[in-house]
Amino acid sequence: MTQSISPAQNTVADPGSPSTAIRAHITAALHRLNDLHGPDAIADRLHRLGIRGVCGDPGRCAIANYLTALTGLDPYAVLYVDHLGWDLWAPGDPDTRPAIAPMPDHVAAFIRRFDRNDYPDLHVVPGIDNLLDWA
Repeated sequence: MTQSISPAQNTVADPGSPSTAIRAHITAALHRLNDLHGPDAIADRLHRLGIRGVCGDPGRCAIANYLTALTGLDPYAVLYVDHLGWDLWAPGDPDTRPAIAPMPDHVAAFIRRFDRNDYPDLHVVPGIDNLLDWA
């Protein structure tokens, strides 16, 4: 079995890990969002897709919900997203899974603005909004 070293995290990624393909999908999806060239364009894309999220919640923010919907994550997986980076733990992952991966610049800017309530139309308020509307 061949292992690759990720220079950004300086960790060993096991190509046989259950979440290796999902991690690659998440990385590609974040770069596609970043290619929209700005947080307002990202907000517009998420709005058109009907993606919303909880302000300040790294597991249920708009970006986390977008990635979850796009990748079909295992319901027991944990995806953590903030302006500094992202991490995924999926059932069956080894303890040596990659550490937090960097967040592309425009996506990081969107997350900071989302958490500052700059995009209220993308926010969901738990206990008030129907969770099924944005899951």
